[in-house]
Parts: sequence; structure tokens; C-alpha cells
Amino acid sequence: MVFSVTVDSMKNKYLFPLCLLLVIVLAARASDYYLIPNNFFLHKGEKLILRLLLGDYFENEKGVQYQSAATAKLVLHTGSKNTVDLKGIAKDADSAILSNYKLENTGLQLIEMDQVYPVVELDRAALIKELDQEQLTKLSEKASASFQQDIRERYTTYLKTLFTVDKPNGTVFNKELGQTLEIILEENPYKLGYGDDVTALVKFKGAPLANAHVDLVVKTSAGKIHPERLASDASGHITFKLSLEGTYMLRTVNIDVTKAKDVDYEKWGAAYTFAFANTRKLPDAY
Repeated sequence: MVFSVTVDSMKNKYLFPLCLLLVIVLAARASDYYLIPNNFFLHKGEKLILRLLLGDYFENEKGVQYQSAATAKLVLHTGSKNTVDLKGIAKDADSAILSNYKLENTGLQLIEMDQVYPVVELDRAALIKELDQEQLTKLSEKASASFQQDIRERYTTYLKTLFTVDKPNGTVFNKELGQTLEIILEENPYKLGYGDDVTALVKFKGAPLANAHVDLVVKTSAGKIHPERLASDASGHITFKLSLEGTYMLRTVNIDVTKAKDVDYEKWGAAYTFAFANTRKLPDAY
């Protein structure tokens, strides 16, 4: 019995760093982080379960354990001035970021999560592939002309998820949070119907980001995934239609050279998830 406990302790000692390394490696392969609640249509008094996932357009999803050291912000917005700091509630290494949070308010609720990951090393080919995937053509050409082989990259994510508790009232859907790379909805998707347009604004360092490539990904209740690549106009806006019921994600990535001593490139990722359903009834999102 004593021997078994000792072995388990040793396994736990090395398992967590191994999991952290796995997350970092996966991040380097251009998968996206995004937030998903247990349900986008909840009721007052119900428990919110929130998960951080890593996946490629809702495919190959992996649950990511919460790491307080990497989390700069984890905040619930229940109104224009009403916020709840969730960092003190979330626990490291839990399978869900939140697993037992009781919802006290009605209306739209927005959760933001900002995370800064450790610097990773990429080879030049991997960086160029990443730049090409995000259609950052000029930067890709610059990297291709460089003789530098080992690239140090720092990755920061800015995540939002929007859900409703009973009536979908409120304006937190378009609340600007001041994130370095931010996606802001300009219409409330929970009050719209089939064929209605939704406009979103992409901002980088507080200014509208023109020609940003934004992926719209819809996962229907049947599990089918529909991706579409959009590009922001000169004012940083994209527009799309609510044509399918399901879970929606808007995601974008920006990468740039930095003059910092410990890193060569900065990478910022933003993802905004919400749901659309005329009946306001969907099965659990996860």
C-alpha cells in the first residue's frame, strides 16, 4: 500500500509538467484555444460549467487544464459595470475551469479570459507555415528571406464566450474589454433570427484592424462543422449571416516581429464563441 502511494505521487509529480509541455507543443501547431460553457442557454440558479478547449475549427478538441500562472484575466461580465473575478474560484489542474459556479443574475453573460503562454522555439519552416495559414503574406516573405533558423515566439490568447441566462437582455455582447487583439460583436445574436446579419469589429492595440483574416466556424447540433474565411474591411468590420443553428466561433490571429530581447515574434489569438437557435433550445455544448 505504501509503495503504491509513493509511485502515484511520483507519477503526479512528473505528469503535470508533461501536460504543460504537451499544451505548449500543441499551441505551436496553430490550433486554437476557445471557451465553451456546458450550455449557452441557462437559467438563474443553475450551475455553470466552463471548459477551455484546444482544437482546430471545433475538430480534434482537447480539454486544457486551467493554469492560474498563465492566466492574466478570468472575468464574468453580467452588465455594463457588473463584473465577477473568477480567478479565485478556478482551480489549477481541474478538468473544467469552472465546475460549480451558481448563476445569480439573468440576462446576457460574457466571460473573458486572457492567457500568456511561455515562449516556444520554432524552426523557420514552422513559422512560415503558420504565417501562410493566417495569410500574413508580407511577414511570410520576410521570414523566408531570413537566415534565422531558430525562432522564439510568445503566444497570448484573448478569449470570449457569450451565453444567456433566461432572457437575453443586456449589452455585454458589444462590451469592449481593451484586449490587445479583440473581437467585438455589434448585434446581439440571441435576439436575431434566420438570415439576419451580424457585424463584428476586429481591433488590435485599440485601433480597427483592416484586412484581418477572421474565420467563422459553425458547429451544428448534429455535429457538422461549417468553416468560412472572412476578411475585415478598411474599418475593421466583418459581416456574416445567421444561417445555421449551432455553436458559432469567430477566431483570428495576428503575428508580428518584436524588438524584445527574449522573443523574436509575438503571436496574438482571439476567439469569440456564442450560440444561435430560433427555439433557444440546444443540447449541452460539450
